[in-house]
Amino acid sequence: MVTGITNGAGKSIIPNGYSTLKEGDTVVVAVLRQATKFIQKLFG
Repeated sequence: MVTGITNGAGKSIIPNGYSTLKEGDTVVVAVLRQATKFIQKLFG
């Protein structure tokens, strides 16, 4: 679950399902402990 996004300009965004991720954005995610490695691979 994406819980927050900070765009490249430093503006915080509350994800609403229509958010577009761009290079330079910081994404905060909440995951189950068992899914940590998968999420790390997904976001590289």
